[in-house]
Amino acid sequence: IHNFRSVKELYTWSSCINYLKNINSPMVFINALDDPIVPEALLHPIKEYA
Repeated sequence: IHNFRSVKELYTWSSCINYLKNINSPMVFINALDDPIVPEALLHPIKEYA
């Protein structure tokens, strides 16, 4: 997909986790556990910033 070797590589490159450290104001992230695009396993690293 778009010159990425795998879906995991694409998710790693495009993940918001790369930018969370730059956010200085309160944020709300909303996602469904049954989201067909972003699987639940990818939400766990984001939850660690909460």
